[in-house]
Amino acid sequence: MVKKTMHAKKGSTSILIVIMMVVLMILGLAILTMALSNKRLSDKKIDWKADYYTLESSANRVISQIMLEVDAINQKQVSKEGGFLNIDSLLSDAASHHTMPDFTTAEPAQLKMTITAQNSNKNLNICLLVVEDKQDKVLRLKILEYRQWQ
Repeated sequence: MVKKTMHAKKGSTSILIVIMMVVLMILGLAILTMALSNKRLSDKKIDWKADYYTLESSANRVISQIMLEVDAINQKQVSKEGGFLNIDSLLSDAASHHTMPDFTTAEPAQLKMTITAQNSNKNLNICLLVVEDKQDKVLRLKILEYRQWQ
C-alpha cells in the first residue's frame, strides 16, 4: 500500500517546478515592462525639461532686450516712439506670435508674446505690462503672466 501511494506522487515535483517557472517568467516580464515604461517616462521628462529651458532662455533674452529698450527710453537715448518700434521688431523676430498695443493711446500697455519651440508644438506665453510712473515720468516693465504650455 505504501509503495502504491509513492508511485502516485512520482511526477508531482515536475508539475510544481513547471508552475514555479511560469510564475517566475510572468514576474520577470512584469518587472521588465515596468522598467521599460519608467525609461520611456524619464526620456519624455528629459525632453520636456530641455524644451522648457530652451524656451525660458529665449524668453529671458527677449525680456532683457525689452528692458534695455525701456531703459534707453527712460534715459532719453531713444524717443518713446523709436523705442517702441524697436520693441516691436524684437518681438516679431523672437516670438512666433505677439501683440503690440498702440503706446500713444494705451495706458498702461500690455505686450503679449508666445515663444514656440523649433522642434515641437510647445510654447511659452508671456504678458508684460508697461506703465508710466506719473511722478517720475519713467516707464516700468512688469511681468503679468509667464505661463508654460499645458
